Amino acid sequence: MENTNFQENAVKLRKERKLTQQEVADRLGISRIAYSKLERGETRLVNESAEKLAELFDMPAGELIYGSRLGERDIPYGREADLAAKDREIALQNDVIRSLQETLEYQRQLIRMLQEKLEAR
Repeated sequence: MENTNFQENAVKLRKERKLTQQEVADRLGISRIAYSKLERGETRLVNESAEKLAELFDMPAGELIYGSRLGERDIPYGREADLAAKDREIALQNDVIRSLQETLEYQRQLIRMLQEKLEAR
């Protein structure tokens, strides 16, 4: 799950600017569904998208992600930021692996179904 401050900020800022999810997604270069998942916290925000969103909403990326009330000491930096980036990278890799596993299982089901049809002939 993504930071709830980000989720709340993204929805609030988008609505304040009277933008649709599709308009924001277009500016980020992603699908509306992908952006919707970001707002709901179902997918993680990657650095490139965070920078584009912060630019769109005219605010620092840290403020968008962590919330405006956090002090500088609460925003990760140095080794802590490196670890947070690694965690995000690992989470994205895990998402890709899950997706590939689902695709593989679907293909296995198709093969079984085709084999059953061939055997029935």
